[in-house]
Amino acid sequence: MSERHWPHDISDEELHTVFTGEHSEKGLSEPPYQYDRTEGDEHTSRLDVAALHEQSFIEYIRQRLSEKEFQNRKFRVLDMGGGAGLYADQLRTEFGDRIKVFTTGLRKKIAKNYRRNRNLKNLSKDDLKWRSILELKHQDEQGHPTEEFDLIVNTWGEFPYVFEDSSTGLLNTDNLERKLNSFFGMIISKLHQGGLASIFPVSTQHSVYVSKELEKLKSVYNFQYTFVPRPFMGSGIATRSSVRTRYCLKIKKLNSGSEGDTNS
Repeated sequence: MSERHWPHDISDEELHTVFTGEHSEKGLSEPPYQYDRTEGDEHTSRLDVAALHEQSFIEYIRQRLSEKEFQNRKFRVLDMGGGAGLYADQLRTEFGDRIKVFTTGLRKKIAKNYRRNRNLKNLSKDDLKWRSILELKHQDEQGHPTEEFDLIVNTWGEFPYVFEDSSTGLLNTDNLERKLNSFFGMIISKLHQGGLASIFPVSTQHSVYVSKELEKLKSVYNFQYTFVPRPFMGSGIATRSSVRTRYCLKIKKLNSGSEGDTNS
């Protein structure tokens, strides 16, 4: 196996800890949170994908499909922490065989139970293909990471849960910088040039650490990023104090020779 040339990495032992810890939801027949988010669903407005990301990915994909590049290959999407694959279903229905959608996330048994209990069709073979984007250690013969996706979306998905202390909800600072570097480095490395990653939510606290690691990664990858403030209604009675600002992190992989730009 060739030597890896990318600077970010996470050990198999750490991956195992992530997948078998609190976030693996072992023993559950139903997930402990609502995750059937889609675009334009009036019954789940609090989890409407387009609203949280301040962008319709259906419109984004439609525009990108007009590019010459996608006359010869499918547009590839990764929905990180995509739950039972409902948003993936929506994208597949909208664009058919012009796109390929994959998801990461829960154990398949939980997702299958969720869909069965709601009389939904069987889970796609491309859903929950991996537990995390951190598993995508695919590389070429020279050891460089292979670019795989044109759009990567995280909606209450892998981030920030795999980095939080389950008892406090705060960032677990143990090896945090290296873990964030690996996580966001993997996202950027797996984007095709011109591709977009959109990550929601990123709290004010998280954004400080994330910005630091993104700046480091700029020495390796050509990209630009921005934090888009999104007002978010907390649980409980709707009061002014329950409306908190969270960020949607947008990362665009630039073409070779383009100059990166940071707005943070």
